[in-house]
Amino acid sequence: MKLIVHASNKEPGAFVSGGVLLTDYREECTHLKRKNIKVYPLYLHEQAKATFDEIAEMTGGESKSLDSSNEESLIHAICETALEDIGGIAMQDKYRAQYRN
Repeated sequence: MKLIVHASNKEPGAFVSGGVLLTDYREECTHLKRKNIKVYPLYLHEQAKATFDEIAEMTGGESKSLDSSNEESLIHAICETALEDIGGIAMQDKYRAQYRN
């Protein structure tokens, strides 16, 4: 199945050669889930939330909003996600208490 992508992906330097996808994110999420790979997508714009939530749900991960006005938000998002996966909410709460205001 070929899926036509947004016009922005046809511009020079885009990720999709010739503007045509040979797969889609749902199919790829199925492959990732079979390999027990969780996806933790981070979105900047609210328009991406529904799709990123779906990707996370399909793979067992979690999507989060990334605040581009806070230069440390990416570090916090990655650390909090990893710590929750490693040691649960208690470890995540300790991180937040120490490194978040």
